[in-house]
Amino acid sequence: MTRFVELSDAAAKVKDGDLIAIGGNNDHAPMAMVREIVRQGTTGLRLVFVPAGGINGDMLMGAGSANWVETGSLTFGERGLAPNYRRLASAGKIEALDST
Repeated sequence: MTRFVELSDAAAKVKDGDLIAIGGNNDHAPMAMVREIVRQGTTGLRLVFVPAGGINGDMLMGAGSANWVETGSLTFGERGLAPNYRRLASAGKIEALDST
């Protein structure tokens, strides 16, 4: 049986401080869900990306929704490290666990 819910209802299930896994990297990231999580003001998220993250994680970090990440890499492909991730990690404002 297939069950559909509104995106806002699905995002509301993500609570402050939750550990969430996000797939898709840059080309197939669930950006509507990411934007809705940001819009709802969720904070303190811990992110896991397998194998890697991209704009999805960078947006969550840049918006202040996440402060911890485990990933093999978080990049914009050939364009280099995701800018918010790089800035926050360099400043020690996000905890990053390298799982390459």
